Amino acid sequence: MSKSAGSPAKQSPRRHKRILTAATSIILGVAAIASGLIPPAGVAFAATTDVFLSDMSPSLAPVNGLGPYERDLSNGESLDGDGATLQIGGKSFAKGLGVHARSELRFGGPAGCKTFSAEIGVDDEVGSSGSVVFEVWNGTKRRLYRSSVRTGAQGPALVSVSLGRVVDLRLVVTEGRDNNSRDHADWADAKLACDVAATTTTTLAPTTTTTLVPTTTTTVPLVTTHLSDLD
Repeated sequence: MSKSAGSPAKQSPRRHKRILTAATSIILGVAAIASGLIPPAGVAFAATTDVFLSDMSPSLAPVNGLGPYERDLSNGESLDGDGATLQIGGKSFAKGLGVHARSELRFGGPAGCKTFSAEIGVDDEVGSSGSVVFEVWNGTKRRLYRSSVRTGAQGPALVSVSLGRVVDLRLVVTEGRDNNSRDHADWADAKLACDVAATTTTTLAPTTTTTLVPTTTTTVPLVTTHLSDLD
């Protein structure tokens, strides 16, 4: 029996699969662009990179309770470079600042740096001794953060402070519950998260954290797929 002239042609399963695959790809692509997972052509992105304070020079003469402060080492004793690997509660850190209360370090805030972060605590070199308080200031005018009393019996505490328009980052460590005896304090992994101009997706160094944030408004065109194009 022959088919009538007006009967629609039966579509094969393979053709149905091609249609479904194309439609799914279009939908997923539009969704990914809209959510920022894939960069549309010509859209600029902002990226962030870490700047460690131990790689920077203080903007004013440092103040330290025992000997010089140390870069990427614990405070140690009275000599420069006599500290050990930074360690708080058994956790070791390759980068950071080792100080002794009372301590004050000041750094000029590089343009585009949005966040200061560190893991703070009393260094393991004094055992369970020592008690200190950590403070982050914008110069001498505004305190941005103050920790509880930290002792040698505690592990590291994470600090993250939004800098806003801070241009004079001042890190202070004071005595805790008593005098400053054995108050060896660590600003472990102390760093700034700073913006880096990026107009394309770039392979960055392993120590760089990339955050893709669209900086322009993108209009996604409507895509129409005709069945005849899939044959």
